[in-house]
Amino acid sequence: MGRPAVKVRTPMSVAGNKLQKLNQRGFTLIELMVVITMIAIATAGVTFALRDNESTLLDREAERLAVVLETARVQSRSTGVALAWLPMAQGFVVLPASELNGSQIQVNSSSISPWLAEGMNAQVISNSSAAQRSVLLGSEPMIAPSGVLLSLGQRRLRVSTDGLRPFSVQTADEAAKP
Repeated sequence: MGRPAVKVRTPMSVAGNKLQKLNQRGFTLIELMVVITMIAIATAGVTFALRDNESTLLDREAERLAVVLETARVQSRSTGVALAWLPMAQGFVVLPASELNGSQIQVNSSSISPWLAEGMNAQVISNSSAAQRSVLLGSEPMIAPSGVLLSLGQRRLRVSTDGLRPFSVQTADEAAKP
């Protein structure tokens, strides 16, 4: 005869069985709360690290202004209409230079491009003896050397051109060197 068959017992996970307690896996409520708190703290740290500070905002504004001035210069050359860039307290506006003749300049509030940061200050710099309030962008390939001094807090940047080259961003110290 053959050997008798071996009985195999399959462990069952039922209430009261010791095997159920050994196989039980998962997180307690305290462990979940600790993990969620750690994630919240890490998220807050990253958020503060990615905030724009004044230096970054001034850099972005200067690059934006260089692009705006160069675009207006190209538009002026292509249309034959001289344009002027005019700084204002809340932002800046590009308008036809013929509108600057009067002492009162009427500007539609929807045409004003706002500054990226509160407290941004812009001052037109010109090599001419007459004080100018705006940067004139004529239809000729060469314009008068001019620029804009942007400041935010203690930091200053200059966006300028020599009249032939495109507008570029320099620190105020670089612009002062010959």
